[in-house]
Amino acid sequence: MSSKRILIYSPNIGGHRQVYCNVIANWALESNMKVLLYIGNDWCNGENGSSQSSPYIDIYKNNDDVSIIDGVQKPFLMSDSELLLNLESKLHPDFIFAISGDEFNHSLPAIVKSFLKPKKHISNWAGIFISCYCYPDSDNWLKKRILKFALKQKLKHFDVKYWLDEYFVKKKHGKNSLWVPDISKSFNFKRIEDTSELKLYSVIDNFMEKNKFKEVLLFFGRDFNRKGFGFLVELALDDDQFVILRTGDSVESDENRELMDKMDALEKEGRLLNINQFIKSPALVEKIFNTTNFIPLPYRNHYSSSGVMLQAMEFKKPVIVPDVGLMGKRVIDNNVGLTYKHKDYSDFKESVYMMQKSYNEYINNVICFYNQFSKENIFSHLDIMLNNND
Repeated sequence: MSSKRILIYSPNIGGHRQVYCNVIANWALESNMKVLLYIGNDWCNGENGSSQSSPYIDIYKNNDDVSIIDGVQKPFLMSDSELLLNLESKLHPDFIFAISGDEFNHSLPAIVKSFLKPKKHISNWAGIFISCYCYPDSDNWLKKRILKFALKQKLKHFDVKYWLDEYFVKKKHGKNSLWVPDISKSFNFKRIEDTSELKLYSVIDNFMEKNKFKEVLLFFGRDFNRKGFGFLVELALDDDQFVILRTGDSVESDENRELMDKMDALEKEGRLLNINQFIKSPALVEKIFNTTNFIPLPYRNHYSSSGVMLQAMEFKKPVIVPDVGLMGKRVIDNNVGLTYKHKDYSDFKESVYMMQKSYNEYINNVICFYNQFSKENIFSHLDIMLNNND
């Protein structure tokens, strides 16, 4: 009996999408499937014409059960659904898994074509919806109506819909609308220490030694504006007991002159360590998270999940988040940190002071909450896709 074949479709591998590709491929291989990985580039870096390497995907290059398909040069004006139908006819997969479903058919030509009835597909299609703009907890009535309509156009292409938001799924009550625990880490990726990062250990140690009586505010990743980096900078400027450790590659949209000037001022005082690169070493990531007692996540207009929040949970760190969306609900219901009034700097500042006194009280709850994001639990939820085809 021949093995089932799954096509994992990810024209964008930016952020945690590459980790999703890795983990879903891992699950498929452990389910005795052959894997076809259709991989594009990192849209966040604006690289439209050349492939973007990823260590999480490169791990499969020499695996006989995995074929990697270069998807950087996507056919002009072809929608995702049309492309998948073409790939289906050529590659004959039993399953197709789209990462992420909320970016599916998102171009203007695809939106126009979405008014037509979708062509019937032969294989079982699943999509995972990981971003925030499809179901925002917003007061803007018109925006919600438009996004709800756009979401419906995407959903009609999928036999199984996976969501990271357990509350959203409970409201849907749909047979094929399912929750899957967030995927924030790989379970088969073992990186040998990157020699180019070795110098960062001493850089971080020196920064911590110079600021050993200070409270470290960690900012991990990119997207200064959306993730509220400005709140951390303001807090450090307001109160010199705080210093900032920031790591991650930056993007052009973050180049705000006023913010850059404030960062320069903190750097000159030795109170900001700005490591402007993507950190590859798991050991170094752990070291970075362990420089602090808690993780402030002052996101703006963000209503879905956060990979950094899950990483904080992994390293037993309580969090501070705005009181909206999935992050706020999870923190409140599971008592894994504090919330503050969305976009309110004064309330955020008070929450940080409160957390300084109480972070130890949340650690047991953080450990308990993070247990549901284990490999076994994630894989058992993905198995429903296979059962759906029986």
